[in-house]
Amino acid sequence: MKKRLLLFSTLVIMMFSFAGCGGQTLTEYEQQNESSHTAATEKDATTDTLTAQPEEEMQKTESVSIFYSNAQATGFEKTEVSLEQLTPDNLLAELAKVNVVSYDTKALNFSKSGKSLTLDLSADFSNYINMMGTAGEYIVLGSLVNTFLTAYDADDILITIKGNTLETSHAIYDKALTMYETSDSAFQGEEEGKKEPMVYRLKDTAYTQDDIKIYYPQFDGMPDEELQKEWNQAIFEIVSVDSEKDEKEYESYDVDYKVGLCTTEIISFLFTEKTKISDEINTRTYALTFDLVEGKSLRFGEMTDMMETVSYNMANGGYFKVTNADVDREAFDEYYKQKIKDSGDFREMFLRYDYDLTDLSFEPQGYSYINGDGELEIIMNPVPELSKEQLIIQTGIKIK
Repeated sequence: MKKRLLLFSTLVIMMFSFAGCGGQTLTEYEQQNESSHTAATEKDATTDTLTAQPEEEMQKTESVSIFYSNAQATGFEKTEVSLEQLTPDNLLAELAKVNVVSYDTKALNFSKSGKSLTLDLSADFSNYINMMGTAGEYIVLGSLVNTFLTAYDADDILITIKGNTLETSHAIYDKALTMYETSDSAFQGEEEGKKEPMVYRLKDTAYTQDDIKIYYPQFDGMPDEELQKEWNQAIFEIVSVDSEKDEKEYESYDVDYKVGLCTTEIISFLFTEKTKISDEINTRTYALTFDLVEGKSLRFGEMTDMMETVSYNMANGGYFKVTNADVDREAFDEYYKQKIKDSGDFREMFLRYDYDLTDLSFEPQGYSYINGDGELEIIMNPVPELSKEQLIIQTGIKIK
């Protein structure tokens, strides 16, 4: 396949965050905070006209401890920072710098009663922490709790999301939390040497011009910025069209996609490309799957157990379903009996499936896709003797 670049004389770029990035209004907490700040500013201004303040007093800042993950993600480290004013949002801004919260996490409400704190956060924090594994969740929540308890000299803190209980796939936090200790016991149950999945967000991106409309995903918020850039550029090149080098006069070129399996560890995308040339409409389907633990695109040949099972079933009449309405299973089996002698031949074919993001000149012979139910589907390139369309195979195998 030619490495394709999108060449537009004029680009209209639209980006939408799945988490929502629209305009925001001041929350009740922010309004109160702003009003207090305005009143304080006016009062200070009046005072300044009466009494000149010493320069060192006017520039006074407050030093606080910010907790964050150690290099092994097995405990906490802390650093001292200076704040012009101790506020929840100023603390969250510092925590965002060390990846404890997302940059869009906001404090909606905050209060202190004696030695107890209550912190109500925006849904962005819930979205962020729900991408974590058990150890990652412990580090994020522990860093947040330790930072606030230390800064406000408190004993416990209740964290809520838009007034509701904070829930994750691992726990329900309906009670106030106390100081987290740096202890390896917190990570018991995690497999030794097991990697944690990377945090990520998705952005729905659109490039349009005249009769060209391309919608595709982009990763955002990944800790490995170089890998994020590499993946995003590869997706861009795969879905794009180089109208000058393709030597085709497209009357229209449309690409859309859907998200299949979407977990903290794996995400799979299915793309549908529709082109119109000389009034003839052609449709092509392809897929990309990413492993968020190992930090790589996942090709069928690397899903060893699943590939072996599919190879055996297709060579020996085991379970699989051809979904094309115009393709008879008996005809499908008969065709491949003439072409392939055993499961090893299917295995060799499947090793050439899916895009290799390190070499986009490689032309896949087919694609693997994991749908929303976690089931593996195979997209085979058209076989003229069977169908002009790509062959879609439901394998009946679910990812473990």
